[in-house]
Amino acid sequence: MSTPTTPPEVPPCAECREIKDARYQAMREGDVEEARAWRVAMGRHLWEAHP
Repeated sequence: MSTPTTPPEVPPCAECREIKDARYQAMREGDVEEARAWRVAMGRHLWEAHP
């Protein structure tokens, strides 16, 4: 039986970092709708840029 391996950790790309930072800022400000929009943007970004 083979042992599962953990893929190497890759730092987030610049756009991932920007989206995360914007979402965290919206959450700190209590802007739920803006935070949701950034969450959707991250999903789209991951789908398109990191298949």
